[in-house]
Amino acid sequence: MAYALAPRIARAVKKSGLKAVWVGDWEGRGRATMRGVKTITLHHTATPRSFKRSTEYPTFNVVKNGRPGLPGPLAQLGLGRTGVVYVFAAGVANHAGKSRSSTMTNSYAIGIEAEGAMEDWPKAQYDAYLKLVRALLDEFDLSESRALRHAETCSPPGRKSDASFNGDTFRKRLTLTKTGGRPPAPKPTTPTPAPRKGIHNMSFKTSDRRTAKQPLPPNRETTLKTRAKNTWSFLTSTKRGETFMVNAHITINGLREGQVVEVWLRLGEYNAKTKKGATRYDYKRVTVHGRAGGGDVHAELTQVDKCNIGPKMGGDMRLYVVAKNVSGDGAVAVTDIKWTELTD
Repeated sequence: MAYALAPRIARAVKKSGLKAVWVGDWEGRGRATMRGVKTITLHHTATPRSFKRSTEYPTFNVVKNGRPGLPGPLAQLGLGRTGVVYVFAAGVANHAGKSRSSTMTNSYAIGIEAEGAMEDWPKAQYDAYLKLVRALLDEFDLSESRALRHAETCSPPGRKSDASFNGDTFRKRLTLTKTGGRPPAPKPTTPTPAPRKGIHNMSFKTSDRRTAKQPLPPNRETTLKTRAKNTWSFLTSTKRGETFMVNAHITINGLREGQVVEVWLRLGEYNAKTKKGATRYDYKRVTVHGRAGGGDVHAELTQVDKCNIGPKMGGDMRLYVVAKNVSGDGAVAVTDIKWTELTD
């Protein structure tokens, strides 16, 4: 049975003028019938461009079928590395997660999963992203303001980092595609309010780096050491009410093609007197794929959040980086970790 939106999605994809792959049974694939379309959510797959370089859309099976704990489809549409569109579903897809508005949830948002990670976007792919979104906005009679990165729709804001380009710039480019490349007519302006203290007005708190080999045993969570003398295993401390932005870059060696490591930030607490700790919250996991020869691969973690909880055991709140080697190979190790934190 085809979902009601199938003809409109097909019409938009064809209007984009992009090459398309119509995945078998896409018209009837979905978790449920969508209640409407009020948002176009822009994602990236977090798959590094170094992974299977010659493959247009290496995340195909995950987006179509899902992953453990999150059944597919994970988006209605995919966008390959050279701009090929993959049409996966016409019903609800599991892509939005917890959102800051009901209009941005799975029932009202079409998701596009573009191949890429925290890296520069090839011009052909970026231009194709614009064409695809423009066609969808036109089909569903939406303004450019409804094309939003997942980082802009999620709750709390900043919990996600995709898609890894500037959303305002993308929307301005969308406006130009509608006006034939001419700047839109100016609109009356209102005074810009003074910036609020918080995410957009943060101060530097800390920055550090550890360059040393730390093995990642197979199928086990490993908290990464963050100081040269191995005296600390956390990035930084935080406290209730503090807004933080953490960026961490992790280098992993020995991960061969076809093997995977998951890396994520964890909010926990620790009491130095009793030497007891507990996990309070795990942020989104980033999947890192190996490469031929087992050379260096990299993971980029960016997280903005407000700490709304305090310690229950009398210690303090801390941020950790955790990795899990799910490849079953004991030769994998972290060789470098560097990070920066801003706070309000």
